[in-house]
Amino acid sequence: MSAEHAAHGRPGDRSDRSRGPAPGPEPEPARDATQQPTPHHHHAAPVPLGRRIQRVVPWVIAALALGWVFRAVVGLPPRPEKLAALADAFRNVAYGQYAIGTAILLTLNCAADSLAMFYTFRWFGCRLAYRELFIIRAYTYLVAVIQYYVGQAAIVHYLHTKRGVPLARAAGWILFISGINMGVLVLLAAVGLVGGDIAVPWLRLVPTAVALGALLYGLVLWRKPRVFARARLLAPLFEAGIVGHLKAVAVRLPHVLVLIVWHFLALRWFHVEVPFFTAMVLLPAVFFAAALPISVQGLGLSQVAAVYFFSSYAPAGQAAVLAYSLAQTTVALIFQIGFGLLFLPAGRRLGLEAHPVDDEDDDEEADAERSGPEQAVPVPAARPR
Repeated sequence: MSAEHAAHGRPGDRSDRSRGPAPGPEPEPARDATQQPTPHHHHAAPVPLGRRIQRVVPWVIAALALGWVFRAVVGLPPRPEKLAALADAFRNVAYGQYAIGTAILLTLNCAADSLAMFYTFRWFGCRLAYRELFIIRAYTYLVAVIQYYVGQAAIVHYLHTKRGVPLARAAGWILFISGINMGVLVLLAAVGLVGGDIAVPWLRLVPTAVALGALLYGLVLWRKPRVFARARLLAPLFEAGIVGHLKAVAVRLPHVLVLIVWHFLALRWFHVEVPFFTAMVLLPAVFFAAALPISVQGLGLSQVAAVYFFSSYAPAGQAAVLAYSLAQTTVALIFQIGFGLLFLPAGRRLGLEAHPVDDEDDDEEADAERSGPEQAVPVPAARPR
């Protein structure tokens, strides 16, 4: 008999009818109440080799660069007379003026940076109170100790998780700000060439390069090529337009000028007699070297660049320049940590977190990609964060 017959029976067949309905599937045996489900063990995934290499390489580059510059300045093995010259360079500094000037100028630097961000975010529709933005910027100094761009990523993370700004859009704002920073430095270098005495011939090409680059970039902003304009990360650049870029340059100038003044005075405190307009040209080159994301805090690279550009202006030679550069790196690091710790409680009250963008945002961004182009997200004004 087939299974179908066993289930339904045939008319007139007593034997089939007497058997009743076919039995259903056998019930599963009852689970013992004491039996516990098999636990799932979640082991931490091993760090990929590429990630480990990425973490180690900046330290290797910093060590190699420092080794090269120390070999050039004091020799390897160190020569006693050159070590004495380096010690004298550290000894002959007015540390009282240096400490007071540094504290004032670096605080002004944070204030000017926060002010530029205040106006820039507001132009993009994100209205943050200046006091709150100052706390955010000071708080992110702690994570920026690792690398400047890590601090910027922490701001992106805050805007995304606490203010509801789409991740790509927040990253676009920071990209816009970083580009303006670099642009202002290059513009100041071009201005400095007008009155500066530059011993490096290729730097005299800066004004021409700036003019051509500005024209090309302005043309791109005006024409809005689809391949660029449709990229969500680049959308804020096209939203700002040429006028928006000029406004951003105007509010960013105080921040960059304070930074240049601090380094210029530090050069003088370490007896590196570089003229101001010359410093306007050379310091941006040092900043660019230090900002390269291939070394820890620009360590090593900034020293190599400083010795290369400023040694001819130091009566005491390379030792004075190396002392200046090492002191600036060390003092900036101490200030960042101290300032960040000072504003740590205030930052936590605003809901700031100590880590940048996490991988958990990827799913949300994938959903946003599928939903099409994103619109500007309205942000409540002056809401405590």
